[in-house]
Amino acid sequence: MLNRLKNALRLIVGAVVAVWAVSSLVGLVRAGPMEPWAPPGSTMKTVDAVEPRHPIWQPDSPGSFPIVISQPGSYYLGENITGVAGEDGIEITSSDVTLDLNGFALTGVPNSLNGISGPGGGHNLSIYNGGIGNWGGDAIHASGAFLSEFRDLRVNHNFGNGVVAASESTVINVIAEDNLGIGIAAGQRSIVKDSVSSQNGDDGIYVGDNAMVENCSVTRNGGDGIHVGAESLVVGNSVAWGTAGAGIHVTSTGSRIEANNVVHTAQGIDVDNVHNIIIKNTAWNATDYDIVAGNAVGAIIDCTGVAGCPSITADPWANFRY
Repeated sequence: MLNRLKNALRLIVGAVVAVWAVSSLVGLVRAGPMEPWAPPGSTMKTVDAVEPRHPIWQPDSPGSFPIVISQPGSYYLGENITGVAGEDGIEITSSDVTLDLNGFALTGVPNSLNGISGPGGGHNLSIYNGGIGNWGGDAIHASGAFLSEFRDLRVNHNFGNGVVAASESTVINVIAEDNLGIGIAAGQRSIVKDSVSSQNGDDGIYVGDNAMVENCSVTRNGGDGIHVGAESLVVGNSVAWGTAGAGIHVTSTGSRIEANNVVHTAQGIDVDNVHNIIIKNTAWNATDYDIVAGNAVGAIIDCTGVAGCPSITADPWANFRY
């Protein structure tokens, strides 16, 4: 009996050893070779690979202004920049330049010139993501750089205009406040969208022909709220508290003025020329609608003092006074 027990114990121990050995071999196979086939390559990247753009820093001396960008490429501010009297902050002389303000501020001083000047005859300029203020001229003067883009900017307290863009440009999500000139000016075939223009000394937004002004808030400007040329679209804007001029001023033909709210201006919607369409607007001003004959105008329904204004849904194209 004892021998049988010993033999059984030997069999059990042997089986356990065999299973352990097989498991170890399987683990080695799964783990792969213990030694590398070749030395590992470097995982480090060059500085240019990590950040291929060109940094811009505060110049060491006043004589280093303006900071000149003369080659196409992508640039960014590495810190806040403060300008000097008698000079621009940054002068861009090349086409195809992207400038990321990187959340920093480009700040002028008394008697400084423009914050950023664009090329006189260039194109494809992109400036975004920062603040430009207190310059003696315009925050951005790029009237010669067509096909350009300006977005996510704050331009305030400049002694000239906020943003001056050339034709075929876009101005999106820009806050232009308390500039002595125009808040946002853009040339023909441009788009101004989702922006704020307030408390500027001249017009809030001024655009050329074939332009679009959409979903903007325009308040307390010294001239017209929105001044638009020919064949343009002005839709979904809020215009209020103009100290002079019109809330929306149309000076030429072929424009569509739709679904804007204009209140507390000297002259609400002022259309000086023919062959425009004015529909679905609301107004509460000293003069709400001053529209010359020869335009397509939705019925103007006077809800002033009318409880509930029962005809408010009678005409989907109607304009309202309230």
